[in-house]
Amino acid sequence: MKLNKLTSAILAVGTLSLVGCNGGTSSSTNAVNTVTANKTSSQLFATSSCLVGNVKFNGSGWYVSGTIDITNNCSSDIDLKGQTISFTSQTTDGKAATIGDASVYANNANYSIKFANASGNTTTGTIDATTSWDGKNNNGVITKGQTLTFSSGANTANGAAFDNVTANSTLVVSGSSDPVVVSQGELDVVVDTTDAGCSSGVTCSDVKVAVTNQAGENVQTITIPVTALGGKYTTQIEKTNAGVYNLSASALGNDTITYNPTSTPEVKAQATTSVTIKYTKPAVAIKTGKATISLASVVPNYTGDLQVQILNAKESNAVVNTYTIKQGGSITTEDLPITDATHAYKVKMTTGIADPVKGLYYIESGLPAVKVTNGQTTSLDIPMKASTVTARRNVTLAISGLANGDTASTTFSDATNKYSYVNSTNQANGNTVYKIENNLNLGLSVKASGNSYTTNPIESTMVVKANATVNAGFTAKQNPIVESGLHDWPSYLAMGTISNGVPASEPTDQRIDSIFTYNGTGGDGDPGRIESPYKVYNMINMGQAIRQNTGHNVNPALVEYQWQLSGGWNTDDVENIDRLTKHLFNLSFLADILQTQAPAATGTHGTILLSPDMLGFIGNTSRQSDVEALQINVNQAVAQASCMMTKQVDFSKSSVCTYNWNNQPVSVNGTARDLITWLRTKTDNYSAGTAFANCVGDVLVKACDGATASAGTPTFTNNFNGWVQAQNYLAKKYGPDVNLGWHENISGAPSGGWWVHSGSSAVTPYANAVLSDLKRFEVFSGKYKPDFIYFDRYGSDDYVGQMASFHAQVHNQATFYNDQDWDNIIQLSKQVSEGLASGYGKNVPVMLWQIPAAHIHTADEKVVEGVNDQEEGSAPVYFFGDPRLDATLSNIAPWIDQGVGILSETGYGLCQGKTASQCLTLNKFNWGHTDNGKLKAAVDAHVFSILWGAGGFATG
Repeated sequence: MKLNKLTSAILAVGTLSLVGCNGGTSSSTNAVNTVTANKTSSQLFATSSCLVGNVKFNGSGWYVSGTIDITNNCSSDIDLKGQTISFTSQTTDGKAATIGDASVYANNANYSIKFANASGNTTTGTIDATTSWDGKNNNGVITKGQTLTFSSGANTANGAAFDNVTANSTLVVSGSSDPVVVSQGELDVVVDTTDAGCSSGVTCSDVKVAVTNQAGENVQTITIPVTALGGKYTTQIEKTNAGVYNLSASALGNDTITYNPTSTPEVKAQATTSVTIKYTKPAVAIKTGKATISLASVVPNYTGDLQVQILNAKESNAVVNTYTIKQGGSITTEDLPITDATHAYKVKMTTGIADPVKGLYYIESGLPAVKVTNGQTTSLDIPMKASTVTARRNVTLAISGLANGDTASTTFSDATNKYSYVNSTNQANGNTVYKIENNLNLGLSVKASGNSYTTNPIESTMVVKANATVNAGFTAKQNPIVESGLHDWPSYLAMGTISNGVPASEPTDQRIDSIFTYNGTGGDGDPGRIESPYKVYNMINMGQAIRQNTGHNVNPALVEYQWQLSGGWNTDDVENIDRLTKHLFNLSFLADILQTQAPAATGTHGTILLSPDMLGFIGNTSRQSDVEALQINVNQAVAQASCMMTKQVDFSKSSVCTYNWNNQPVSVNGTARDLITWLRTKTDNYSAGTAFANCVGDVLVKACDGATASAGTPTFTNNFNGWVQAQNYLAKKYGPDVNLGWHENISGAPSGGWWVHSGSSAVTPYANAVLSDLKRFEVFSGKYKPDFIYFDRYGSDDYVGQMASFHAQVHNQATFYNDQDWDNIIQLSKQVSEGLASGYGKNVPVMLWQIPAAHIHTADEKVVEGVNDQEEGSAPVYFFGDPRLDATLSNIAPWIDQGVGILSETGYGLCQGKTASQCLTLNKFNWGHTDNGKLKAAVDAHVFSILWGAGGFATG
């Protein structure tokens, strides 16, 4: 059939309406392209199969994480032990990919899939299941209707994305009845542009054919290379499910063209089906003209865009094209076939125009005709008239609850899209009366400019038949909105605490956003050793338990030391190549575990907290020059650590590579990740982690000694700054979605932490000292950047009485804080965050970490069993308030003043010579008030989370 350009574009698939050109010479080339169907069917198996699966690996790179689902749609429970799963495992460019062993804990059993590559790119996994520690389940049953989600990873080697579509289209799971793979054939699509006026010598862009199945799913989008235009181009789509398909080609040419825009071939099983789409030049040049459409201004306050359409009355008012127009403006169409026996044009406004404040409602008067004449431009003014519905009803919008400085905007809509509306902006609390057309099915959306509201926008719908009032009452959120932009952290000020990672010993039914602990066996980075990853898995399990009981995601945060300076100056961790390599491997492997294992259990990818006290020690002891003089063999260590992450070795050949107290042999030939996956199917996390550290330390360290950097590895400077950059790079290479933070102390200058008691004027000098070090060492300004910075105040409670030796330590660390001291910490966060913005690209998010969680005790407070009654802390009361305390602290527990005595140290500034209660009330801060605005102040200082508690001190 004959189609003009615009009509043929409509027949093409939405985004495929692209333009080419005429002219040039014809060519007889016939290029052939062979592909695999992008999507063969949403069903993996024929209906006779009741055990089905799904493969999904995300991202790109040498190693991508993902999941493998197996669902039991059978009529009964099925024992999975010994069953198999197989599929084509490859990257999107057809290269083979290796699937790591997968595992999941469910039904009191440890399920696992051990994969092995078969012929070609096919991989086959055998399912096994071992009993849990309690021995209650001795089989590998998947219950009726249950889905098991196995966590795994794919080694893509060449860095390309994993081909999930091919994996799923070839996936077979054995089960109660043998799965039957859907029958497939081949579809050959020939696109013939020989006579379309395009050739390789004349540029014509983006000729495409969309191939969809009967469900509307895209199977393949064929793009014809520019060099193949002017000839025939064949695409052979292999592994296409049997069935009927729809083909739609993009329009080509500036004149009328003749071709078959759609085709519905049927693919037969085990057969090749061919279909041809042919473009030809028109036999006779078409006569065309243009039209200029203008729109007067009838509703002055409406300044937005409006839509006008050209319709062809000879084709049941089919839309020829749609244009954007403004009141008082005009548009001119492109060339249109002239008005004739097959073309008669009308102009349609898609909506009317309304101003609810003034009660103005205008619509188009009919569908005016516009005649298109050959070689001419015809003008038309769109006739508009007042709506024939003359009755108006008063709808009063009552806005309340907006915070100071916030305004609201109101957006109108109606169920039939009858009008485009003048919307209201900059509205304050109060009433606005709108004149609404009678019987209009009206929608109102009222959005506040601020984000700290439980519901925003507030929406309402109604059929207006009488005067009415709509209440838009905004309610402030308890926590202000955080705009850190950090992946997996909430949009409010998050709260977390330290955890031992053992659900049986800690509550799991209380909502919390994050839990943290120190990684490794020693908690100090295990210098000179491979870290046991048992704590990582414990924290993931703990997060999973909390998530299951509360329904909220939990972010596990692990403290990872790369250079332990908490105990004083030493350089072994960075100057000794063996220790340096092991530290970088520990960091990389931690990032990999969190990236691949945490999401399914906790809903997040976790967080890494790097090297507490290191930067603070350097600044406090003025060792910046000593650090800059260090020669650190960064590139060799990166090469060796990277080798340890990827190298496949036979761990069974090591005499020390055993697990459990009875030295069971390890039979793993694979990577470090394969090793820990295998070990965790055999024993508990602690024993598996211990065995892992021994095996990696004995086998992989030796195997990668002297390794060279793989292609694409960046080159770092062999100094402290390069070492910082290498950590940022490795953490993000193996944990691209894992959040990474660097630590700073509040004692990172020679004066120590006493500055905090010297009033608000002391903040800027200290912040500038910290910023100087961070910029000097390029922590946040180098090519590879972390995600946030975290500060801590010494983790001890403000005062621990009845402990004379520790009492002196606490006071020497300047830890008794009043409200001004905490204000200074908030301002420090703000100044450092904003001071790093130029090199970081935005304000750096801040975490407050290891904040003591003890509170200010009242005189009549009952001491909780197990909590020392001589523990006190002001931080929680500063942020949240405590209504049990009166404004003057007259009911403070007397032991606080008696135990602390007089704050005699000169560093306490205005609090020197005062008692604890006098210091706390020095600024008339109301500790009993539950909303002192300090949470909001923290958010304004770019704090996104507060993690409470410390690794070495009790809190109460």
